Amino acid sequence: MAQENKEEKEKALYYLSRTLTENALKYSPVEKVCLALFYGIKKLRHYLKAYSIRLISRVDPIMFVTSRLVLSGRLAK
Repeated sequence: MAQENKEEKEKALYYLSRTLTENALKYSPVEKVCLALFYGIKKLRHYLKAYSIRLISRVDPIMFVTSRLVLSGRLAK
């Protein structure tokens, strides 16, 4: 998690780390991004409730899921 300071430079506020299980290592890259977002939201909910948040990501998991014609497996859930 990062925050912009008065000079509009990003400053790290919080670092999270998690080891993936054997099954989670088999996830597609989009599923891993979704898992990371879920984990981050769960752990940092006290920050997220108090402030407006902007997500910056190189991958857009919502666009990926909604653009697929047929969802299968874990993505369908």
